Amino acid sequence: MFSKRKLSTKLAFGFGALVLIIAALGIVAWVGSVQLTQRAELTARGTACVDAMRAAAQKRMQFQIQGLTPNADGKTAADEWLDAFGVMAREMESTLKDPRLDAEAHALLSNASQHLAEYEKN
Repeated sequence: MFSKRKLSTKLAFGFGALVLIIAALGIVAWVGSVQLTQRAELTARGTACVDAMRAAAQKRMQFQIQGLTPNADGKTAADEWLDAFGVMAREMESTLKDPRLDAEAHALLSNASQHLAEYEKN
């Protein structure tokens, strides 16, 4: 097929094929980087939720130890726990609203958020 073509035509086809391959690789790399960025953002949101949960758990332990004794700022451990609980609840709600969250993670987070009121009361 190419044996009867001129050398310039063969070179043009060769360079054209290279350009198409490089363009395809560029598109694949771009799509991959977009997906990686989205996963990194979701991971950051998940980490923020876990950090908020840990902070709320620490404040709850402080409340169990200190009771209603005010600290130097005049806040009790209960006040600090309620603040940390509010941060945790907001983090969970904002993460739940993220449309990029997969079904399994959404179900897990939704289940946890349904128990927030019970956790707050106990």
